[in-house]
Amino acid sequence: MKITAGFIMKHRPCYRYPERRVRDLVGAGKTPLQVLASRIPAADKVWVLLLPGVLSHAESVKFAVSCARRALSRAGDADVWMNAVLDAEAWLTSKSAADATRVRRRLMEWRRRRPPTTTQATTVVVCMVNSVVATSPQKVALAVQDAATIERMAFHYFAKPQVTDLRKIIKARGKR
Repeated sequence: MKITAGFIMKHRPCYRYPERRVRDLVGAGKTPLQVLASRIPAADKVWVLLLPGVLSHAESVKFAVSCARRALSRAGDADVWMNAVLDAEAWLTSKSAADATRVRRRLMEWRRRRPPTTTQATTVVVCMVNSVVATSPQKVALAVQDAATIERMAFHYFAKPQVTDLRKIIKARGKR
């Protein structure tokens, strides 16, 4: 997919990116890997690549899982929440539609009965679960963007680990 200035502007970037600047940055369009290689802040790269339609549903969930794993590794209450991460990974590796539906239902039930969200790390897990059970590309993108933003804010670090994860996910496209 080519990411164009029109596509980006349709999603209303922040004030630092008026249309003229976006057109200068993307020209006739860039691939996701070219966006990753561009000279813009890492958090802005993540924002562009998490827009609806850039990543597939599975790629979006894979990214949300990596955010959730990283967030839980920094939190003290990871045990209760890790089952949701393992279920999301099971959804990613489902061999049949019936398996995927079964895991999706389990996650929907988990979301309904989950323990109270007590930390930002656990909120990232909830966003990851929402990305699996979402019914539209826009809802998937919103859930994954929330997971990425909360993870960055909660642990006060730059988006470089997220950019690294996105690079791996996008490069894996060609190997399928």
